Amino acid sequence: MASAALAQEPAASDSVRSGSLRQRALVDDADLVLFYASEQEGELGTCGCKERQLGSIARLQTYVESSDAANPSTPSLLLNAGAWASNRIGDVGQLTAAALIANQWMIQASEAAGFDVLNASYRDVPWFRTTDVPDLVVSTNGEGGGVGVRYFEAGPQTVAVLGISRLGMRHIQPDDLIWHDAVQSVAEALPEVRKKADLVVVLAYDIGEDAKRLASLRGVDVLIEASAFVAQDPPWFERGQVWVRANYQAQRIGELRLWIEDGQIVSVRDRLIDLDDRIPSNGQQKRLAKRAQREIDGALLDGG
Repeated sequence: MASAALAQEPAASDSVRSGSLRQRALVDDADLVLFYASEQEGELGTCGCKERQLGSIARLQTYVESSDAANPSTPSLLLNAGAWASNRIGDVGQLTAAALIANQWMIQASEAAGFDVLNASYRDVPWFRTTDVPDLVVSTNGEGGGVGVRYFEAGPQTVAVLGISRLGMRHIQPDDLIWHDAVQSVAEALPEVRKKADLVVVLAYDIGEDAKRLASLRGVDVLIEASAFVAQDPPWFERGQVWVRANYQAQRIGELRLWIEDGQIVSVRDRLIDLDDRIPSNGQQKRLAKRAQREIDGALLDGG
């Protein structure tokens, strides 16, 4: 099992593409770990790639549980930066029956995997036309798309998690959902949030050039951005503020390990871990995925 006493640089980056489950987990003295993923788009299984099957909620859960077990005294959160739901549209301009089924199973699987927060991106909220907003969902700039902030006790730190997205797919957005400017929404929320939280994490979906503005916004400690990223960029780290990018379709799980002194991040290690077939699949998740696929296949046979 890999070991590190402390991140050797203020901002280190690892690409973990081989080794057993035990070998991929890192043992160190980090103060907090943020696991992050994005863009499953209603798919519980692997990416469907021709060469190498990556991803799946079943493997993701196995890895997170293994890492947590290897670092029992380190608190962690499991976060999704957006586009976790299917937005497949049918001939009538609404989500297909198969998409609705996939999304219900995605929520069940996410809860079972231990996700703490799902960011409501513009690709996720069309589902809210037909269902209540799930409890895991956060939306800071989509009024009516979930609560604006969630708080967690993670060891000695109180962590606030906010979620933002740009507006897209206007034609199928819920009628009662009002989208506000992403950066402005976070800026307006921060004074009250900082009264309660030691650390502020923002999940952002497809916000383009606003990402740099948000990453350097005073009061934001961590920005986790998603927008179909496939390359691994080193973490941006300045004046205690961190900005990382999630891997498309959760083919690789992000693992952001943080060292904190006097309420400020002083060192980070950002890891992207391949979720390949050397990561065993969680048994419960495998069963959920099979049941989900049966129902989805049935809907597709019925024309949905």
